[in-house]
Amino acid sequence: MGRDPRRGRSAGAAVAGERVRSGLPFHGNEAYIVKADARFPGVRPALRGVICQHGGAGGELPVLPAAATVTAWRTRSAAALGTQVSARPAVGASSA
Repeated sequence: MGRDPRRGRSAGAAVAGERVRSGLPFHGNEAYIVKADARFPGVRPALRGVICQHGGAGGELPVLPAAATVTAWRTRSAAALGTQVSARPAVGASSA
Protein backbone atom coordinates (compact mmCIF):
# COMPACT_ATOMS: atom_id res chain seq x y z
CA MET A 1 0.00 0.00 0.00
CA GLY A 2 1.17 3.53 -0.80
CA ARG A 3 1.37 6.51 1.49
CA ASP A 4 -1.72 8.73 1.69
CA PRO A 5 -0.40 12.33 1.56
CA ARG A 6 -3.62 13.74 3.01
CA ARG A 7 -3.33 11.73 6.19
CA GLY A 8 0.42 11.36 6.60
CA ARG A 9 0.18 7.58 7.05
CA SER A 10 -0.07 4.48 4.90
CA ALA A 11 -3.34 4.14 2.99
CA GLY A 12 -5.54 1.50 4.56
CA ALA A 13 -3.90 1.73 7.99
CA ALA A 14 -6.43 1.28 10.77
CA VAL A 15 -7.07 4.22 13.08
CA ALA A 16 -8.64 3.67 16.48
CA GLY A 17 -11.81 5.64 17.18
CA GLU A 18 -11.63 8.43 19.71
CA ARG A 19 -14.25 10.01 21.91
CA VAL A 20 -13.63 13.55 23.01
CA ARG A 21 -15.86 15.24 25.54
CA SER A 22 -15.91 18.93 26.19
CA GLY A 23 -18.36 21.55 27.32
CA LEU A 24 -20.13 23.33 24.47
CA PRO A 25 -19.25 27.04 24.21
CA PHE A 26 -22.77 28.48 24.39
CA HIS A 27 -21.76 31.72 26.14
CA GLY A 28 -25.41 32.76 26.46
CA ASN A 29 -26.41 31.59 22.97
CA GLU A 30 -29.49 29.42 22.62
CA ALA A 31 -28.16 27.24 19.80
CA TYR A 32 -25.10 25.35 18.65
CA ILE A 33 -24.58 25.13 14.88
CA VAL A 34 -22.47 22.58 12.99
CA LYS A 35 -22.01 22.43 9.20
CA ALA A 36 -21.28 19.01 7.70
CA ASP A 37 -20.29 18.73 4.03
CA ALA A 38 -19.27 15.75 1.91
CA ARG A 39 -17.86 15.71 -1.62
CA PHE A 40 -19.24 13.25 -4.19
CA PRO A 41 -17.20 13.79 -7.39
CA GLY A 42 -19.35 11.56 -9.61
CA VAL A 43 -22.65 13.41 -9.09
CA ARG A 44 -24.06 16.93 -9.48
CA PRO A 45 -23.90 18.88 -7.24
CA ALA A 46 -20.65 17.32 -6.07
CA LEU A 47 -20.74 19.02 -2.66
CA ARG A 48 -23.64 18.09 -0.39
CA GLY A 49 -24.26 18.73 3.24
CA VAL A 50 -26.50 19.95 6.03
CA ILE A 51 -26.36 22.57 8.73
CA CYS A 52 -27.38 21.19 12.13
CA GLN A 53 -28.77 23.75 14.56
CA HIS A 54 -28.98 22.12 17.98
CA GLY A 55 -30.95 23.75 20.78
CA GLY A 56 -28.81 24.83 23.72
CA ALA A 57 -31.02 23.46 26.48
CA GLY A 58 -31.56 19.84 25.44
CA GLY A 59 -29.70 19.37 22.17
CA GLU A 60 -32.89 19.09 20.12
CA LEU A 61 -32.55 19.59 16.36
CA PRO A 62 -35.33 22.02 15.36
CA VAL A 63 -33.69 23.08 12.06
CA LEU A 64 -31.85 20.94 9.49
CA PRO A 65 -31.55 22.89 6.22
CA ALA A 66 -29.46 21.75 3.26
CA ALA A 67 -26.11 23.54 3.20
CA ALA A 68 -26.65 24.55 -0.46
CA THR A 69 -29.87 26.36 0.52
CA VAL A 70 -28.16 28.34 3.28
CA THR A 71 -25.24 29.14 0.97
CA ALA A 72 -27.68 30.46 -1.65
CA TRP A 73 -29.41 32.64 1.02
CA ARG A 74 -26.03 33.99 2.11
CA THR A 75 -24.96 34.74 -1.47
CA ARG A 76 -28.21 36.59 -2.23
CA SER A 77 -28.00 38.54 1.03
CA ALA A 78 -24.39 39.56 0.39
CA ALA A 79 -25.26 40.67 -3.17
CA ALA A 80 -28.25 42.69 -1.95
CA LEU A 81 -26.22 44.35 0.81
CA GLY A 82 -23.36 45.14 -1.57
CA THR A 83 -25.77 46.67 -4.08
CA GLN A 84 -27.46 48.74 -1.38
CA VAL A 85 -24.19 50.03 0.07
CA SER A 86 -22.67 50.88 -3.32
CA ALA A 87 -25.87 52.69 -4.43
CA ARG A 88 -25.83 55.14 -1.49
CA PRO A 89 -24.80 58.69 -2.32
CA ALA A 90 -21.41 59.69 -1.00
CA VAL A 91 -21.41 61.54 2.32
CA GLY A 92 -21.60 65.28 1.68
CA ALA A 93 -22.69 64.88 -1.96
CA SER A 94 -25.53 67.11 -3.11
CA SER A 95 -28.66 65.50 -4.50
CA ALA A 96 -29.69 68.23 -6.96
